[in-house]
Amino acid sequence: MSCPTHETLIGFAAGDLDAPERQSVATHLETDCPSCSAELSVIAYLRSIATSGVLESPPLGALEQAARIPSDRIGRSLASSLGRVASLVFDTLASPLPQGARSAATSSRQMLFRALDYDIDVRLSQIDSAFVRVSGQVLPGSERPIESVSGVDVALLLDGQAVAICPTTELGEFDFGTVNPGNYELSIETDEDRILIEQLSTFAS
Repeated sequence: MSCPTHETLIGFAAGDLDAPERQSVATHLETDCPSCSAELSVIAYLRSIATSGVLESPPLGALEQAARIPSDRIGRSLASSLGRVASLVFDTLASPLPQGARSAATSSRQMLFRALDYDIDVRLSQIDSAFVRVSGQVLPGSERPIESVSGVDVALLLDGQAVAICPTTELGEFDFGTVNPGNYELSIETDEDRILIEQLSTFAS
C-alpha cells in the first residue's frame, strides 16, 4: 500500500476522514511505516500548539535582529500588506521536534502562523535542488465553523507580484505544487482582512 498524502494525514489527525478512508490510513500506520508515523507526529504537535491558545515567545536573537530593522523598512512592509501580518508560532527549523519526528524534517519545513483568530499551517517540501512544493492549511478559530475557511483565496507572491492563486478546499487546504526556490510571501483573503505571511524563504538551490 502506498503512503497516504500529507492532506490525508491532516484529515486523519483531525478526525475528518470517512470511516473507510480512516481505516485505510490506520491499517497503513499499523505496518510500522516510519515516514508516515513521523509525519503524523509533526502534524499532531502542530495541532496541539494551534489549539493551546498560547503563543511561543520568540528567541532573544530574533528580538535583537528586529530591533535593528530600520523603521522606514518596517513601514514599507506593513503598508504593502494592506492587512494583518501573521506571527510565526512554530518552525521546525528553529524548534525541537517531538521524539521520532526528526527523520520527517530532513527534506521539509513546517511552520505555523497566527493572525486574527486563524492559524495557517505552511509546509515546504524539497523535491530536488530545483523545485520546492508549497502547501498548507488555513485553520479557523474555535468559534468558527470549518466552512469559513473553504474557498478562501491564497496567493503566492514573489517581489510583491502574485505568481499563483489557489482557493482552499472544504478543509482549508491549499497546494501550489512545485515552484523554484526563492523568498516568497503568502496573501490570504479572509472575510475580515487580508493576512500576509512575509519572508517565506524556501530551500536554497
